[in-house]
Amino acid sequence: MTPVKYLGSGWRRIGRSVKRLKKISVEKGRQINRNLLILATKSHRKSVHRVNARFAKCVA
Repeated sequence: MTPVKYLGSGWRRIGRSVKRLKKISVEKGRQINRNLLILATKSHRKSVHRVNARFAKCVA
């Protein structure tokens, strides 16, 4: 499995939102599933907005 930190060129573009959402998950005392994180980040091609929506579901 690829480490979360390295996901190719798309990582930079959505790094910010990922960091923010990770922070939220930590505040809620919950760790985002690594697989979900990878899946969500890979969808950056579709749009950052959709990525955020996926994370919202993971964290909520």
